[in-house]
Amino acid sequence: MGEPHVIVHIPLQLFGLNLSVTNFVVMLWVVATVFFFVLFNNLLGLVPIPGYFHAGTSNLNVTATLAVIVFLIVQGVAIKTHGLKYYPGVLFPKGAPFWLKFIIPLMPVVELIGIFARPFSLAIRLFANMTAGHQIIIVLLTGDLIGVTWMLHHGIVWKIISPAPLVGAIVMDAFEIFVAFIQAFIFALLTALYLGEALEESH
Repeated sequence: MGEPHVIVHIPLQLFGLNLSVTNFVVMLWVVATVFFFVLFNNLLGLVPIPGYFHAGTSNLNVTATLAVIVFLIVQGVAIKTHGLKYYPGVLFPKGAPFWLKFIIPLMPVVELIGIFARPFSLAIRLFANMTAGHQIIIVLLTGDLIGVTWMLHHGIVWKIISPAPLVGAIVMDAFEIFVAFIQAFIFALLTALYLGEALEESH
């Protein structure tokens, strides 16, 4: 793998500083937009209005669309940087044995599957994590409300410990906020890694 290729879109020098708009600068806003979009949609599901607010990322249509957009941007960056010669370099890596590339073309098939598996894995990972987390919170809150109601009607000891289930729900909500940030970070990080690979020379 070679050095990343820098493309200057708008050359700009200010007080001796190079402030040119390059392909790396353009990609920073792409990655940042992906991060904040995913984070906002993750956190939206934690707004305590049942039946009205839902995490956008718990909808497979949303995560799949976002993953396809990232996939298309990465392919566009690769083609703009290297041209169509990028794909032969990816499908037929230099270090792979000759027989795996040409006699029994296993390597191109594996690499092609890897390329198209990326958007699929991005979409499913985010969708599954956010759906599971929010479903657990709904189950816990429902169980807590039933449990607290029962405790309040069965003696002084149960009334004293009745806040315990609600504390558990609050802890779970805090954990889900953490997960929302982590999932947004992972999605943005993978986007950045894929963009970085697209800028590198095919190997």
